[in-house]
Amino acid sequence: TLDAPCPAGKVQLAGGYELVSPNAQRLSVTFSAPYDEDASGWRVTFRNGSGITLSSVNVRVHAVCATLQ
Repeated sequence: TLDAPCPAGKVQLAGGYELVSPNAQRLSVTFSAPYDEDASGWRVTFRNGSGITLSSVNVRVHAVCATLQ
């Protein structure tokens, strides 16, 4: 599980992830959504369903945050 928190005073508008390394392409995403009701960031949960040990995985998780008025 990886989180991308918003800075203090900002709320998340959207978010997502990028499977960067070749080994990351073997991961299954099981959850990609805001991680709380306060819209304070984005959470992505992955599962290795490949049946082999992945020794090096590069994944990016991002949140789009803004100040609401």
